[in-house]
Amino acid sequence: MIAQTLRNMLKALNDVTEKDDTYEMGEAWDVTFNLARQGVGLTINHVLRVTFKGELLLVVETARGTRWVISAEDLQALNQEPSSAERRGGRKTGFA
Repeated sequence: MIAQTLRNMLKALNDVTEKDDTYEMGEAWDVTFNLARQGVGLTINHVLRVTFKGELLLVVETARGTRWVISAEDLQALNQEPSSAERRGGRKTGFA
C-alpha cells in the first residue's frame, strides 16, 4: 500500500521516467523529498533518482552525488519546482 502510494506520487510529477523500480527526474525540475518521524523533519533536495528496494526501502540519489536509504513510511511529501537553470534561461511569461 505505502509503496504503491509513493509510486503514484512520483508518477504525478512532471517529466519523470520509470524503468523497473527506478524513477528518474527530468533536468528541468528540482524535486525535494520531505520526511518526518516523531516530530523530526528531514529534507532531501535536488533528487535525481529514486529506486525501490522492496516495499519499504528507497534509495534516493541527489544531484550532489549523495545517496540516502530511507523508509517509505517516513516520506510525507514531494515538492517539484523548475530548476535554477530553467528559471534563469527559460522563456519569459508573455513572450513568444
